[in-house]
Amino acid sequence: MFTMSSFKNAHYLSLLVFLTLKEILVSACWITNVSETWYKKERDFANISYTFDPMKGSQFLFPLNVKFEVCENNNTELKCNCIASRQSENMNVSIRCTTNKFCMFNFESLGSFEIRISYPISRPLSALQLSLRDSKSKQETLKMIYLEVLYPPKVILLTVDGREVNGHHLITEGQKVNISCSFEKGNPPASFYLLDNNSQRLNTTAAENYLNYTLSAQCSSPWSSVRCEGNGSEQNKSVSFAVACPPQFTNKVNKISVEASNEVRLPVKAHTTHVTACYLESLHDESFKDVNCTLTGHVPDLVLNLQLSKRDSITEGNWTLTLLNEEGSANTTLSIIQYSRIRQSIRMLTTTFTCDSPSLDDLIIAVVSVTSANCDSSVLHQCVFLAFLHLQKNILCKYQGKL
Repeated sequence: MFTMSSFKNAHYLSLLVFLTLKEILVSACWITNVSETWYKKERDFANISYTFDPMKGSQFLFPLNVKFEVCENNNTELKCNCIASRQSENMNVSIRCTTNKFCMFNFESLGSFEIRISYPISRPLSALQLSLRDSKSKQETLKMIYLEVLYPPKVILLTVDGREVNGHHLITEGQKVNISCSFEKGNPPASFYLLDNNSQRLNTTAAENYLNYTLSAQCSSPWSSVRCEGNGSEQNKSVSFAVACPPQFTNKVNKISVEASNEVRLPVKAHTTHVTACYLESLHDESFKDVNCTLTGHVPDLVLNLQLSKRDSITEGNWTLTLLNEEGSANTTLSIIQYSRIRQSIRMLTTTFTCDSPSLDDLIIAVVSVTSANCDSSVLHQCVFLAFLHLQKNILCKYQGKL
């Protein structure tokens, strides 16, 4: 059984192996006797300062050879190679460099001087060394710093069947696709996961720096999205799958008032915004009317915009709205309530109020928002009354003056 204790032991073991490996890499640069360990972020700077003062009992004899070396990609690179000379008569120090990209010198009194270094941090960097050698070949390491370069984890690539994706991907019903996510764990290393629509972890196959998952979708099932992310990752990627299917209405029955607005908006799930046909059919007299429909939004969660006009002659009652795309059709029921009847019911119910009102139309829209979900045209007056009960009295008073 894998316990928290075994997890800690595994963590300590991996840390020990990691540090041992870093020591081997540092020693490969012929740099030993690490005196400090620094943890620095990538693209930061390592700032080193050292003051040499010959008046404090130094056994070094001028001229002095100052060297600054770094270990990058397991190779030692010399960044500063300078000679410090002193004039015996006035103790002044002069500096002459054959290589100097990052070292600065500040001269002080009686032959003392300060060395300042500012070196950019990058991932290949593992150690910094500042050393001094005098005219008698006596050498001393002034600074020996081991560097742990920190950088954030990130997702590098998300693919479906080998093709890069980051957004939407169209598949056919029943098609099996392979999702692969490659990533960079960062330092300290982070854990990465493939997550579903509900942020639950998917059962993946994994390797050192990638995850795999196989997925298939059905028109009748909720369409999937897959997100690849890591703890603290600066860059994650996701893909939402749209299945080539007939459109699907979210609501089977929709209550609307055709005169309150010339546009009806209904939620639809579809893989495309293309509409091949759209029509209304009366459940009362079986009359048939072509209507103007458009789909807008982001696949697969779209909005159907149904444009109605007076010439459509849409009467009160129940209608079937049918929407078609290249894969098939879907329908929903529209229960249509006449706006004028709602207005008349409101007038009848509010004759006892004495409040001021800026707009009767505003009140009607407020009542419609309550009645449209629960009202049948045959009991409209009762529904409007119930709508008043749901609205605060002070809102009713606000509108009464115009009734």
